[in-house]
Amino acid sequence: MAARKSLLISPDVKCIGCKLCVTACPFNVPRYDTENKIAKCHLCSDRQAAGQAPACAKVCATGAIRYGARDALLVFARQAGYSKVYGEKEEVKQDG
Repeated sequence: MAARKSLLISPDVKCIGCKLCVTACPFNVPRYDTENKIAKCHLCSDRQAAGQAPACAKVCATGAIRYGARDALLVFARQAGYSKVYGEKEEVKQDG
């Protein structure tokens, strides 16, 4: 079974409000909150279908947006010192 991919967004930590993710998204999907931090993002399904990361994750200069296998992202978050990771304890439903 292929590894399930997820998106990790840590706007309060690394997002600098550069809006490169908005520029990269062909659908103008990413949104920013009142503090000029990314607040909402949808994955680029066409890029994923082609085996590529979402455009925002590819161009994020600070690494605030990461894309990859869920388990690998959880390991990264723990190693980075996050004591709580949103979605870590929830059940993951596989497609199909």
